[in-house]
Amino acid sequence: MRVDITPKAPVNAKYIVQQADGTLTNEQSLGALSTGIMKVTTTTGAVTSLGDPLPVANGGTGVTSLGANVVTFLQTPSSANLIAAVTDETGSGLLVFGTSPTIATPTLSLANTSPTAAGGIGYDQTNNELQLGDGSASQVVRMGVWVDYSSTATVTGWAATPTKNIRYCTMGKLIHVIFRITGTSNSTGASFSLPVACVTGHPQIETAITVVDATVQSSSPGIGEITSGSTSINFYKDWTGTAWTNSGTKTIAGEFFYESA
Repeated sequence: MRVDITPKAPVNAKYIVQQADGTLTNEQSLGALSTGIMKVTTTTGAVTSLGDPLPVANGGTGVTSLGANVVTFLQTPSSANLIAAVTDETGSGLLVFGTSPTIATPTLSLANTSPTAAGGIGYDQTNNELQLGDGSASQVVRMGVWVDYSSTATVTGWAATPTKNIRYCTMGKLIHVIFRITGTSNSTGASFSLPVACVTGHPQIETAITVVDATVQSSSPGIGEITSGSTSINFYKDWTGTAWTNSGTKTIAGEFFYESA
């Protein structure tokens, strides 16, 4: 003879609570209890419903419903399953952590700041400049934009207001300047202020320039000189440092590079 001992769910079954004095009381129908998981109190035999699902305090999840794909992520917590469970993500690919991640073609929204801490990065929205901190100051990396310095530069050696076209671009500490200034000379000298001071300890910079002196176009180049730590560049009409004529048309044109302070 085979006996089926498979447990069956009680339907309208009864249970009896034995009191401390041995009295059997409180006959109760199990069918009257809520559906779900039931708990039997070992000291009294009382049966109570814990609901469905089982609460966390009783070893369950306590979660009544989950969003789409959340269960899949909990079962297999991969990057792909996480992004499938999240509804407001941006981008795609793998989950990224802070140490040495590999990120392909990101688009970054940088704060409008000028960081000084080493490794800091910011963006000057006014001047269209990428700012990189070097531990003591914020270094500028312009995003391929030339800055018109014509109205800002202090120019000496011309009467009234000469025609000026001075532009510069910054790449880290490298400054690239292009210029052309022409007008009526009123001095034997010629100079203009640098957009950023030259670093101290830099060797003297000498650059060839196009020259018009006393309305005459020179067949030989003039020279521009920047000394270490200087905040301006001085120009001469030839390589021997000859002074300019203080009348007539004076023109200088050229370009130069230097290291900023």
